Amino acid sequence: MRGWRLCGIRVALAVLSLLLGARADAADVMVRWLPSSGASVAGYNIRHRLARAACDRAVVTNAGNPAPGSDGTLSFVVPRVDTTNGKVYRFAVTSYTSDGEESAFSNEVTLGPRNPCEVDRCYSPTSGDRWLLPDGTSCDDSSFCNGAETCSGGACVNGGRRNCADSVACTVDTCDDGLGRCVHTGPRGCCPACDSGDPCQDSACAAGDCMAPPGDELAVSRLKLMGAGDRIKLAARGSFTPSGPFDPTVTGALLEFRSAAGDLLYQAFIAASGFRVGDNGGRFRFKAGRDEGAAVAGLRILDLRRQQGAWLVTAMARGAGLASVRAASGLSWVLRFGDTCVRRMDTQCAALTSSVSVCR
Repeated sequence: MRGWRLCGIRVALAVLSLLLGARADAADVMVRWLPSSGASVAGYNIRHRLARAACDRAVVTNAGNPAPGSDGTLSFVVPRVDTTNGKVYRFAVTSYTSDGEESAFSNEVTLGPRNPCEVDRCYSPTSGDRWLLPDGTSCDDSSFCNGAETCSGGACVNGGRRNCADSVACTVDTCDDGLGRCVHTGPRGCCPACDSGDPCQDSACAAGDCMAPPGDELAVSRLKLMGAGDRIKLAARGSFTPSGPFDPTVTGALLEFRSAAGDLLYQAFIAASGFRVGDNGGRFRFKAGRDEGAAVAGLRILDLRRQQGAWLVTAMARGAGLASVRAASGLSWVLRFGDTCVRRMDTQCAALTSSVSVCR
């Protein structure tokens, strides 16, 4: 005989549990309770009724006064309870005295699926409560993954499949009903978010990769902004030693200037085809020359030249697009060549004259 137990039920009179022995059309139901403390108790009745049935329609089974078990509880098997067609029952225990006086009901315990949007309980053979909870009342159908449930027309209606997406590209997002929560799994280095402040890690952090290496350091020897309005000019020079090989004729190059807070102020992308290579691969040069239309976002020159293991970089630009760069009190200069990223963060800018600023 297989059993199903509902444990830990707290009642005024007793603690009940149900043990269900399954058959084709009926079940033997074991009811377990704590004995009443009254000395005049002659025995116990077990009452069970169909859910929603009137309190006086309960079937009464005299359990007598069974001997306590080793744990101090009393128990009795109610035989052959009809379980066809998904019937749901409420069970309660009462005690009675030798002159036939019966106590109030214990709490009722449910055999079968309980409707969380319905109040259906009996206190005595003639009194009880029965109503449907208002629409919109929160309920629980014991499934986490089908979303938050609310009552509608007396039924607990789910809110649709729970959205477990965490917006992290490197995780696999699933819902686990057994655990009652969303589960996010990913490879080593994958994390919900990271904020290093390093502009070279921005895309990796957005994808949840907190193990991405930081950018290489860009040493700045000159960063000057001149003029005002649409006549602002930029002259920048620096050097860096990349941690790996790079080739702008394959990846192109992205030049950025950001504020001290990380906000993007200026950006220019030179396609791979815009570079000319020289010195046996030791120099890459983009030059718009005097043709205003050939400049990219005002960038006229981006020159990279290898010198004793390091790369010297020169950038020159002009135009109104540099106005926010000119106004900043601190800058980060960033260069990206595919997966290679170099930067100088937190340079401090100061005005030398009303039309010239220098950042160091």
